[in-house]
Amino acid sequence: SIDKAELDAINGIAASVPGVQNVYDIKTRKSGQKSIVDLEIGVIKDRCQQY
Repeated sequence: SIDKAELDAINGIAASVPGVQNVYDIKTRKSGQKSIVDLEIGVIKDRCQQY
């Protein structure tokens, strides 16, 4: 698992994406030297693009 400072940074980066309203359920793990992050976001419907 990663430390609180890194977790806070990940949360801040995800929350700064235009259209993201909230970030929750962040899960992290380490694989060797890499950190793997899984998170869920809530978005503002009017600001989302459909692909």
